Amino acid sequence: MTSTSERKTYGLISTEWSEWAAAKLKNEGGRVIEFPAMFAPAEVDQTGVLPGIDSFDWTVFPDTFSVVYFFDALPNLGWNPADMDFLQACAVGEAAADRLRCFHIHTDLVLQSPADALLALTDYVGETGLRGLKFLLPQIRGAGSELAPALDDAGAFVTELPIYQRAAGAKGDLPKLRALLAGGAIDEFVFCAPADVDNLLYISGTGDIHAVLSGTKVVAATERTAVFLAGLGLQTSNLDLK
Repeated sequence: MTSTSERKTYGLISTEWSEWAAAKLKNEGGRVIEFPAMFAPAEVDQTGVLPGIDSFDWTVFPDTFSVVYFFDALPNLGWNPADMDFLQACAVGEAAADRLRCFHIHTDLVLQSPADALLALTDYVGETGLRGLKFLLPQIRGAGSELAPALDDAGAFVTELPIYQRAAGAKGDLPKLRALLAGGAIDEFVFCAPADVDNLLYISGTGDIHAVLSGTKVVAATERTAVFLAGLGLQTSNLDLK
């Protein structure tokens, strides 16, 4: 990252993971604009309830947040990304499929909308049908899935996993924040976790992270985040921890 001896303006998503980065930048004389996290991880403690991940046949990801928060939660569930090799993956939308590629997960089926899921899955599996197949659906807490009852009616077994939720502090003057991004007020944006990308996209109201960050330097606060950002085709520098 460029030296903070010059007064620069940094943007970051305000979460418990970014507190240390915000403090460091302020201590070094930087101006920090904290963007509110619109979504956050849901408390997931189902290690005694969920079966092993290799007992499922499919995982269906309805959006980008379900992808990034699912992979964040994997260690707490006693799973790791390598376990995903046992499952077939379905993504709703190309953006969700892109996020899966960042975690080195092959998407077997990409849907245009949840409404397409039942027919597309039935066509994909062919004559064997959906009966008896086991589906894992990571999703937002408190939102019913239109796919789950349809799969259930088709004879499949469905486990809905609340993996993320609307953040308690999901407030802020979004038009003002969007204007700051569009107007070039941010010199460098610091990402402290993969989910920061989709929180920023939600705030900006667009799905193109390259357009959002046009003219803004991109900084990764952790190696894991740097790898994720590289998967999205973003060139990054590292946050200097000295």
